[in-house]
Amino acid sequence: MVGGLQSARCRLPILALLALGSGCTMVPRSEVAQCQQAKQVLHTENARLRDQNLALQTQNRDYADRAVDDARRIADQEEAIHQLRETTLAYQNDISRLEAAFKQLTANLGDLGMPTSEARAWPRSNSRSASAADKKTSIGRLPNGSAADDPGRLR
Repeated sequence: MVGGLQSARCRLPILALLALGSGCTMVPRSEVAQCQQAKQVLHTENARLRDQNLALQTQNRDYADRAVDDARRIADQEEAIHQLRETTLAYQNDISRLEAAFKQLTANLGDLGMPTSEARAWPRSNSRSASAADKKTSIGRLPNGSAADDPGRLR
C-alpha cells in the first residue's frame, strides 16, 4: 500500500504538468493570432500617443516662451504709454503757461497805449518808426500776401 501511494504521488505532478502543457494547445490558433495583432495595435497606439505627447510638450514650451515675450512687450508698451502721457501733460502745461504769458504780455502792451492789433503785429515790423499805412497793410496778412481772415486760407 505504501508502494501504491508513492506511485500515486509521482503520478500526480506528472499529470498536472501534462494538464498544464496541454492547456496551451487547447486555445485555437486564431485567438492567439488575434491577441498578437491586438498587442501590435496597442504598441503602435502607444508609440503614436508618445509622439503626440512630445509634440504637445513642445507646443506648451513654445506657448510659455511666447507668453513671457508677450508679457515683456506689454510691459514695454505700458512704459511707453506712461512716458507719452507724461510728455503730453508737460506739453499741455507748457501751452497753458505760454498762453497765460502771452495774454499778460498783450495786456501789458495794451496798457502802453498801443492798440491790441498793433501789439500783435509788432514783432512783424522791422522798426517802430514804420508808417501807419505800412502797419495797416501788414496787419492780418500772411507771408504769401493773403489776408489772415480769408476763408480760402483754410483750404
